[in-house]
Amino acid sequence: MVKLRSLCLGLIILIIITACQPQALEVGEVPTLVEFPTETETLVPSETPTITLTYTPSPTDTVTLSPTNTATSTNTPTATWTRPPSATPTNTLTFTPSPTNTPVASVTPIPTRTPDVPVIETFQSTTANTTNGSPITLRWVVRADSAILDVIDNSGNIIQQNSVALVGTFSTNTPSTGNVVTYRLTAVRGNDEVRAIVTVDMAPDCLTTWFFANPPSDAGCALTPPQNTQIIFQNFQLGFMFRATIAGQSRTCGVQTNRNLYSCYPALVFTGTPPVTPPPNQFAPNDAVAHTFYNNLATGGFWYDVIGFGTDAGSTITVQQQVSTNGRVYFQFPNGIYSFDSSLTSIGASVGRVNP
Repeated sequence: MVKLRSLCLGLIILIIITACQPQALEVGEVPTLVEFPTETETLVPSETPTITLTYTPSPTDTVTLSPTNTATSTNTPTATWTRPPSATPTNTLTFTPSPTNTPVASVTPIPTRTPDVPVIETFQSTTANTTNGSPITLRWVVRADSAILDVIDNSGNIIQQNSVALVGTFSTNTPSTGNVVTYRLTAVRGNDEVRAIVTVDMAPDCLTTWFFANPPSDAGCALTPPQNTQIIFQNFQLGFMFRATIAGQSRTCGVQTNRNLYSCYPALVFTGTPPVTPPPNQFAPNDAVAHTFYNNLATGGFWYDVIGFGTDAGSTITVQQQVSTNGRVYFQFPNGIYSFDSSLTSIGASVGRVNP
C-alpha cells in the first residue's frame, strides 16, 4: 500500500513537473493533459479496496461468535437435566432420618427418674377373708430406700409397726377382736413416701346377735343377749344426758353431740341453789342429772355452758342395751344407737353413734 501510494505520488509530481515545462505553450500537447482524470479515477478505486479489506474480518468475527453462543446454549440444558435428579435423592434422604429421631424423644427420662420416687410393685395377703386370730401372710416387693409395715385395727389405731426389707414376707395372726384389720406398707425414699394397703375382713363366730342391724366393723360380738333397762333421758340444745345403772353402779353421762364427746360421773343428788336458770321455753335439768349438769365439767366448761338447757323436761324410758367383746356398751336411745365404755367411767371420750 505504501509503495503504491508513493508510486502514485511520484507519478503526480512528475505530471505536475511536466506540465510546468515550456512545452505547455504548445497547443498540440493538450490531449496529454486530458489524461489527468484517468489518474484521478485510479486514486478513487485504490482507496476503495483498502476500505473493503478493513471490513473483511468483521464477518469472520461474527461467524466465530455464533458457534460459541450455540455451544453455550447446549451446556445449559445439560446442567438443567443434571440438577433435578440430584435434588430428588437429596430430599428423600433428608426426611428419612426425621422419623428416626422420634426414638430420641422417647429417650424415656421418666423411667430413669422413676427410681427417684419410691415404688411399691406388689403388696398381697394370702387371704382377704378370715376369722379373728387366724394366721395370715403378707408379701411385697418395693423399690425404695426403706419400708415400714403397719397393722391398723378397725378403729384406725396402729397396733403394730415394723421396719421391713424391701422384698419380703410377714406372717402374723389377725386381731382377736373386730371384724376388719388393715395392713399398710409405706415405701420411703428421701422425703417421698408411697403407701399401699391390704384389708382383711374377719367374720367373727358370734353366738349372740345384736339388737340392731348392720353393726359397725369395730363392734365385735355381743357378749350377752339384748337387755331392756330403764334409764332417765333428757335432750338439751347441743346434746343430751342420761342416767343408767351398769354393773350395779348408777352413772350419769352427758353427750356433746356437736363435738362427738361424752363424760360420765357418779349419779348424785343435787342439793343447793342452781347457779343458772333456763331462759323462757327451755328446761332446767331433770333432778336425776342435775348434780352432773351443775357441778361437773364437760369438755370445754360447765354443762350449761356447753350443751345449753333442756329442750324437754326429761323422763324415764325403757331402752335396749348390749355389751360387746370390744369393751363397749350399746344403748338404743330415742335419738339413735350410741356406744360408750362398758363401765361408763370415761371423761372426754369419743362417743360412737351407730345409726340414727
